Amino acid sequence: MITKYSKNFKINFRDTDFNYNLRMNALVDFMQEVSGEHALSLGIDFTTDEDQKAYWIVSRAKMHLDTYPKWQDYIRLETYPVGLEGPFAVRCFDIFDTEDRQIGYIIGYYILMDFKTHRPLRVKNMPEVASLLNWLYKGESLPKLKAPVEVIKEDTRKVRSGEIDINRHMNNAHYVRWATDMLDCSEYDEKIIESIQTNYTTSLVEGDIAKVVRGLDEEGNTIIQGVSPDGAITYWTSKIVFK
Repeated sequence: MITKYSKNFKINFRDTDFNYNLRMNALVDFMQEVSGEHALSLGIDFTTDEDQKAYWIVSRAKMHLDTYPKWQDYIRLETYPVGLEGPFAVRCFDIFDTEDRQIGYIIGYYILMDFKTHRPLRVKNMPEVASLLNWLYKGESLPKLKAPVEVIKEDTRKVRSGEIDINRHMNNAHYVRWATDMLDCSEYDEKIIESIQTNYTTSLVEGDIAKVVRGLDEEGNTIIQGVSPDGAITYWTSKIVFK
């Protein structure tokens, strides 16, 4: 049986927006830190092997907050694997305040990648992982996200060296930051993000230029999508739900 792993975080000034609320991309940083430490403790981290065979990437993630932590608040993230769904290893994160009340959650879909070919690996072909994740996930699914059918606004962004992580790709938190940057300050004063699901499709690397498109899908949901300037490559798609 896999035990849960918890870590406390203080909400520092750099983690908050202009209303002192925790930023969603800062929550991605917390997610990466606690999941990495847990994977390391289970022996399935892969980043410390001299002959590295594989590495994990987040393919899809949904963050949901019922209550927003503020500057100088403390929260606790408790994470645990919850099984397999197709090619994905699924991990959940429960978010608690200092009174031990759950104020949100994260669902992460992970893919195991071959270190040399950078192609997906089947978990069942990696005994050290398959022995720990040998059941099917039965929780909330994260579906594919559609492109916006009605465009509201566009922007152009270039990947800088400070946004690159140890896998030489733009870190997941910056995709979320780029998506939420498409909201104006006035919108944050009027409403608050309840959840954001981000589906990562193609990695961005240093020097890449992305056209960031904000619009609405067929159901009227807010969609932020990053694509290549010619529209041929989709880098990521985010769906934002407001309270």
